[in-house]
Amino acid sequence: MTAGVHPFARATPARPAWGTLGAAAALGVLIAAGIAVVLAGAAGPVHGQLVPVLHRLLAGWVLGPLHGVGLATTQTAFYLEYAVMGVAYVAAVVLAPRVAIGWIVAAVVGLHVAFALAPLLLSTDVFNYVEYAYLGAVRHLDPYVRTPASSPGGPVYVVVHWRHTVDAYGPLFTLASYPLGTIGAVAGVWAFKAVAAAASLACAGLVWWTARRLERPPARALAAFGLNPVLLVSAVGGAHNDLVMLALLVGGVAMIAANRELRGGAALVAAVGIKLSAGLAIPLLVLGAGRRWTAAAGVALGTLALAVLAYVSFPSHAVGMIHMVARESGAVSPVSIPLVVARALGAHTVPAGVHPVLTVLVALVVVGLAAWVWRGGDVMAAVAYAFVALLVTSSWTLPWYLLWPLPFAALARRPWPLVSVVIVQITWVAGEVALRR
Repeated sequence: MTAGVHPFARATPARPAWGTLGAAAALGVLIAAGIAVVLAGAAGPVHGQLVPVLHRLLAGWVLGPLHGVGLATTQTAFYLEYAVMGVAYVAAVVLAPRVAIGWIVAAVVGLHVAFALAPLLLSTDVFNYVEYAYLGAVRHLDPYVRTPASSPGGPVYVVVHWRHTVDAYGPLFTLASYPLGTIGAVAGVWAFKAVAAAASLACAGLVWWTARRLERPPARALAAFGLNPVLLVSAVGGAHNDLVMLALLVGGVAMIAANRELRGGAALVAAVGIKLSAGLAIPLLVLGAGRRWTAAAGVALGTLALAVLAYVSFPSHAVGMIHMVARESGAVSPVSIPLVVARALGAHTVPAGVHPVLTVLVALVVVGLAAWVWRGGDVMAAVAYAFVALLVTSSWTLPWYLLWPLPFAALARRPWPLVSVVIVQITWVAGEVALRR
């Protein structure tokens, strides 16, 4: 290994030779298509499919600051705009090193602001966030035990979809969200929307900084993460806490890359305190650290702190999140690769006995990737592939889950991890389009 180069950074890819005109055009098309999607959502009842909360509640505050300036389109037109975003995104990522970084930063920030102002797109999960926060902060009930239906007087109960489901999120997220359960429906929902957008921008900035540290093309890394259509439409548009999880994970990566392994390890565990799925990345990132034992010590200390926090806050049900996630692992979403395969084989759903087999398969993949990292393989690619393996084998896949491997694929030495992520995203969106037709 060359002296002075961090273990995460084991090679630098060649820069492409395409001109800046194509990159500028790609950014322009991506921005225009993104704004068209935002305005389609703001059109209100015309797009109940794009803004599903409108099936239960039609109110100006639900549509947000852009209420009244929407652009009514058909569902087909929306998916066409989404597809245009995807094509422009691929071109922008490929050509990113040939345009000034300031233009990419402006596009990332501008699109994040636009989707932060958009109505809640393609999801109603944020209303569950508000209800769980209300249960804990106002009603003083344990959201890992009590469901929104057990206290139907919450600020957004009328539009909650998962009324009979307990909290599936980590104790760190649950506790941090309590203040947002005390400020009412409008402020609570839009505060979560602002948090999601801010977390996504923070993650984009960390990806860019880490790419520079690892001697990877920073412009391409920033574009690959910050301009991703699924990120913008589903995660920022839907205000999902997966973005907070990713910001902490990538923050841990940045600290490890800066030779702050102890803090980095603790930050990785904090991501698990948001969503349990972050734990899949931790063994690989510790193995890829320059000082593995120091990073492992940070993970141990972070785990201890998180366990104390959980047991102090939820004494009798501190592992409620684990039980809920285990239950979800056996569920089947309308669009998932195992379901597609099962139907192709003549089954109506994924057989229950298949789920443990798929779990073992993911574990074997992670073990193989760990061995690769131990021998000097690219840890960023390994983490991306681990998450892709999880997405491909999981029967419970939602569009914002498709972002889990994205920042690591953006930081990988070679383009193949990002290609695999984009293929999975295209496959999922295509399945969603087929389902809605």
